[in-house]
Amino acid sequence: MNAPLGECDITKTHVIVELLRVSKERRDDDWTQKFLDNVQTASFASDSPQIFNGPDGFPYFILRTPEPNKPFESFCIRNLKDFLLENGFGIAINPGENSVDWVFSHGDIVNLHLRNEFFTEAESGEIKSEETLSQGE
Repeated sequence: MNAPLGECDITKTHVIVELLRVSKERRDDDWTQKFLDNVQTASFASDSPQIFNGPDGFPYFILRTPEPNKPFESFCIRNLKDFLLENGFGIAINPGENSVDWVFSHGDIVNLHLRNEFFTEAESGEIKSEETLSQGE
């Protein structure tokens, strides 16, 4: 049996709206961490159509920060995760003609599913020197 879906949280939406007002040049590691801590359960609106192909050729589900004082159908990443996984979609938050506020690739969604976080630091391993195998090895 699947666990019940959590509620989308409009208070986290307000945090996201405020964070997105910060210019991209001023966004630092603290900004990114606060964004990632709040975005998963923030309430977003969507578009019609809900899916578009990004400039990289991959499909993305569109999420938009809701307009103030206007009713909207609420979507949050946590509740969309299985749908995104099944269909190979990433997420684009507030895409415009030549910009987007944030993109989560399908791989980011897979990582969220596997590790409960969008980005996992890779273990730094020793890089071995090149080895040559002879035929038959």
